[in-house]
Parts: sequence; C-alpha cells; structure tokens
Amino acid sequence: MDKLDIDNKFVIIPEWILLSNISDKAKVLYGNLWKYADRDTNKCFPSRATLAKNMNCSKSSIDRVLKELIDIKAVSVQSRPPKDNGANQSNLYTLRTISPVFIDKDTPVITGKDTPVVLDNDLTITNRTKTNLTKERKRDLIFEELCNQCGIDWTKAPRGELGKVQKATKELKEVNATVENIKNVANWYKKNWNNIDITPNGISNNFTKILTKIEETKIKKRDCQIDGHNWIDLEQIFICQYCRIEKSK
Repeated sequence: MDKLDIDNKFVIIPEWILLSNISDKAKVLYGNLWKYADRDTNKCFPSRATLAKNMNCSKSSIDRVLKELIDIKAVSVQSRPPKDNGANQSNLYTLRTISPVFIDKDTPVITGKDTPVVLDNDLTITNRTKTNLTKERKRDLIFEELCNQCGIDWTKAPRGELGKVQKATKELKEVNATVENIKNVANWYKKNWNNIDITPNGISNNFTKILTKIEETKIKKRDCQIDGHNWIDLEQIFICQYCRIEKSK
C-alpha cells in the first residue's frame, strides 16, 4: 500500500455544504477559506485579492460566491479596524462547520471590497449536539410545515435529508409560498397522488401547478348566488372575481 505523502495538503468541506443548493464555485471558496482558518476558532482573514488569485478569478466573482456562503450561514463576515496608517484591512471570516439547519433571516449582500458586513443575530455554533442545535434554531414555519407534511422529524433526520428540505424551502420562499399554501398543496398531493410518497422536492417542483388547480377548482365550485360575490374595484365599476358580473358604483 502506498504511503500517504504528508506533504499533501487537504481542505475539509462539511457534507451539509456539499449537499446545499449553492454553486460549485462557492463550495470551492469555502475550502479556500478553510485553508487559512485557525483550527480552534475557524477564523481567518485572507484578502479578497488572495482568494481571487487562488481561485483564478476576479475579486467581484469572489464577492458573488461569498454571498452564497453567507446566505446558507456557512460563513460570517466582519470588518477589521484600519491599520495605524489608515489603510483598510481584509475582512475577518468565521467558518461554520455544523449545519445551522435553516435560519429564516435575510442576510445583507457582501460589498465589493474589504469593508464591514453586518450579519443580524449571527450564531457561532461549535461542538454541540444535534438536540441543542435544534433548540437554538430560529423557527422557520415554511421549513417546519414541509417537514410536517412529509413526515420528517428535523431533530433526527440525517443532514442529507435536511439539505433537501432546505433546498425546497428556499425555492418555495422564492415564489412567496405560505404555510397555508403548503398545507393545501400537500393535501391535494396526498388525495390525488396517494400512490406516491410525498417529498419536499415533490411539493416544491409541483407547487405552482397544483396551487393553480386548487384555485381553478374553487372558482368552478363557487356559486356567487349562494356564496356571494367578491367585488374588485376597477375605479369606474365593480366586477366579481369569480362570475365576472359587473355593477356600477
């Protein structure tokens, strides 16, 4: 068996980051930052120019993929005070190695140079058990509803499965899904496709199509003579959303 060459250098990328819905370049950037990180604090402060040189890309490209890591809470960024001569210093990066599961909080976009970046309520999670991690996780109702509808216990599920829920959660938020929407889609899914296991990916991929079918069914079943009209104000007249009858103001 060949002897391992101790001069070889390796970087570590946690599985939850590998499975997350970010670009390959963002994952490489995490490894690039890990190269410089202190093994006790997970902190480092390479310049953007150094990171760009290592990855053979521009500094603006570093900024773009760094935002992906910030969005999934894999990296937090802070500014460092200027040097004695007034020159700017590189940002301080803190790498997270344990999955934050999912934190429902918008994160400011990284700026185009080494300048302060404020992360709201950032958590530095170190050596904690999954149970403690779950207790400290900020509630995300979309994430939780997906787990409930798909029968997933997020306190015990493996990271790979949680990564799929996170991906579906992100996609649903991009189309402004609500908890009630997810319940309705999941119920329709179970009723009409009861021979297929319901999954977060299934809800996300079919969300818009199923929601449209649900709305169409509501319109077809509604009897305005019984249920009443739902008037839309068109300035000059009112028109019913369902039967399209008009009335003057």
